[in-house]
Amino acid sequence: MRDLWKRLARIRQAELHVAVDRLEDPVVMTPQGIRELKADLARALRGLASIKGALQRTRREEEQAQQQAASYEEKATQLLQKSADGAVEPALADRLATEALSRQQEHQHRADRLTLEREKLEMSVRKMECQVQQMQEHIQTWQNEYRVLRARSTVSQAIQQAERHRLPLASSDTTEMLERMRDKVDEQEALANAYGQLADADQCLDREIDKTLKQDEASAALQALKSKLGLKRANGDAKD
Repeated sequence: MRDLWKRLARIRQAELHVAVDRLEDPVVMTPQGIRELKADLARALRGLASIKGALQRTRREEEQAQQQAASYEEKATQLLQKSADGAVEPALADRLATEALSRQQEHQHRADRLTLEREKLEMSVRKMECQVQQMQEHIQTWQNEYRVLRARSTVSQAIQQAERHRLPLASSDTTEMLERMRDKVDEQEALANAYGQLADADQCLDREIDKTLKQDEASAALQALKSKLGLKRANGDAKD
């Protein structure tokens, strides 16, 4: 019973080693890592698309603010020119031109803020594009590396398996199991030979009995034949 529990413990330990080796297998872990890198790349691409969308909106708003600022400045200029030409009263022209310049400054300040925001977004886009390119190159590098790792792992496992069979001490449990199987086969062969010898002995006894019986039958037949011939000989002598 103790040997049985020891064997079960060794089997359990071997299964745990196999499970750990499976978890740490480069051929298994590398594709998982590549999938995680691709997921990071997908998130980065979505972020880049979002930043580019914000950049386009900011550029459009910046252009509109600059156009409005320029428009109000042009209107103030026209009012002053009309005042100089006498087409508009100077007081009215000055008041409207002042309002137009105030609006122009508001739109210009907004355009300036949008310009700063646009520049920051452009910098973020360039940074994100660089990161995305690096991630794509990184993924491609590991995809190429994975093909090499898979080939190397296959070769190393084959070599390790071959070397393990060359070292009995490294696979003592396997060797003990094989020796037990060999001993069991030897015992089965010995038992089969014993049964065969018993069967042969029984057959020899049967043959000896049959042979003896046949010899007795042959002797009886011979005596019967002799008796028959003797009677015939006696009958012949009587006729003569």
